[in-house]
Amino acid sequence: MRERLSADRDGRIHKFTIIAKCADNTCVVGKIGEVGKETECPLCGGTGVREVDGYLTCNTYPDGRLAEVFLRIGKTGAEEAMYDEWAKLASLAIQYGIPVEAICKLHKATRFEPAGATKNEQIKRTTSVLDYCARYLYGRFVKAENVAEKAVQP
Repeated sequence: MRERLSADRDGRIHKFTIIAKCADNTCVVGKIGEVGKETECPLCGGTGVREVDGYLTCNTYPDGRLAEVFLRIGKTGAEEAMYDEWAKLASLAIQYGIPVEAICKLHKATRFEPAGATKNEQIKRTTSVLDYCARYLYGRFVKAENVAEKAVQP
């Protein structure tokens, strides 16, 4: 049975940034074009790297358990829409009783671009956006839940 969330949501937003290599396949160290006629890459501004900003919204049940997640990455497009669909599916799975830990373990260490360093002290490097989200949710909800259970046990 699906456990729905009330209309009153507390929506805590976690902003994250992944510092990744430029997404343009023709960009080599910030330059594109023919050798000798290279121009600055418009995607990365000539730096060869780009910053990908993401926003992970976590809504919880009154008892503190994760109820749903929303994921927004940069501008709207096909790739970004897939992240939003992943978040909807993860939310639905959680509401039907799939443990958050299982979802996190499934997506941890997935490898695809954008990947690289982050500005989060607890998650210094990531192999993908889903890897980052899984590791963040694991640390925020699964580890905290396990610590609380151990404290209650006699």
